[in-house]
Amino acid sequence: MKEYRVLIVAGEASGEMYAAELVRQIQRQARKPVSFFGCAGQAMRQAGVEAIVTVEQISVHGFVEVLSHLEYLFDGFLKILAAAEQRKPDLVILVDFPDFNIRLASRLKTRGVRIVYFISPQFWAWRRGRLRVLRRLIDKMICILPFEKKFYQDMGIPVEYVGHPLVEMLKVEGGQEEFFLQFGIDSNRPRVALLPGSRKNEIRHNLFPILDTVVRLHSNRPEIQFILAVSSSVGRAFITLGIEKWQRARNQVAPVKVIEEYTREIMKYSNLAVISSGTATLEAALLGVPLICVYKVAPLSWWIGQKLIDVDYYCLVNLILNRGVVPELYQSDFSPRSLEREVLKLLEDRAARQAMLEEVAALKAILSTGHSPMAKAAQIVLSHLETQTVKVESKQVTLEPAAVVSGNPE
Repeated sequence: MKEYRVLIVAGEASGEMYAAELVRQIQRQARKPVSFFGCAGQAMRQAGVEAIVTVEQISVHGFVEVLSHLEYLFDGFLKILAAAEQRKPDLVILVDFPDFNIRLASRLKTRGVRIVYFISPQFWAWRRGRLRVLRRLIDKMICILPFEKKFYQDMGIPVEYVGHPLVEMLKVEGGQEEFFLQFGIDSNRPRVALLPGSRKNEIRHNLFPILDTVVRLHSNRPEIQFILAVSSSVGRAFITLGIEKWQRARNQVAPVKVIEEYTREIMKYSNLAVISSGTATLEAALLGVPLICVYKVAPLSWWIGQKLIDVDYYCLVNLILNRGVVPELYQSDFSPRSLEREVLKLLEDRAARQAMLEEVAALKAILSTGHSPMAKAAQIVLSHLETQTVKVESKQVTLEPAAVVSGNPE
């Protein structure tokens, strides 16, 4: 039985996590074997995707930051194109990462392959002019935020909303007591989770102001435990080097406990989380943890972004709720003094904590659709994959008799 061949491309940690689960769901539902290749991170590789390029090689964020990474992006782009030319996939699945993936789609579409876009790029926030290009290139947009469906429908782009995968995927393994015992955490003292980012360039901008804040808080509230979560896409060694660099620059020790690959447990079992803007903010909210959203990029990247991005909020939780529930400290507002103030407020003001928790409790219902988001997304992908394959096979059946007739005039 001939297998389906699928090219799948994810370029950052959050999209890669969803892509890995989508691969598993497709493999469960498909009526014949499916092989996957493309740009994959650790989770996708574990799900069975052959990595022509790794997410770790091309993941980058920020307008200016991309410039220093162009060589890796271009090299990855060419490798994926070459693999697609050689293997001729039956379907392409693109996962977020718009600047890379839309250019890739424009090159692949000329080969006649169907393209499904899973997890909508945030064109509702900026660069809406790209929608005309997107309309020509993709066969289906699968979105996971409720307000995106109407946006793409109004733009004439085929779209389906499946609900947010985190509603069913967000699980914490192991109990609190076991976790505290494993990592030497005191259950009687307050705990603050620190998530400086899932990309190295994010961490370079966010780590120092977070550690500066930790020192300020530690001097006045030494009982607070600070637990720094390390993404597997970054690795403990990179974070350790960053902390050592900060300690040399400040000539003091950073009072933080660094833990790798237990991000959700760290959030769940903390009294508060300080999180670099992204999917982790939504994870914390769904886990019922009060949070503060922080973010810094290069000054020029921020200036360009301010000219292009048109949203009332940056934090994903606030965007979905359409109100400022989570404090947002971005760029110049992200200072040790302002972050210290917000941390103490949420640790000490019981009413403020409760108000936030009541607001974010609505997220689960907003993001649920009554069915499994990933199973539904897999069904949509398979419908396009099987339709594409049937068309190719029917063309082959038509051509083969014609070739026989022309070769045998009798």
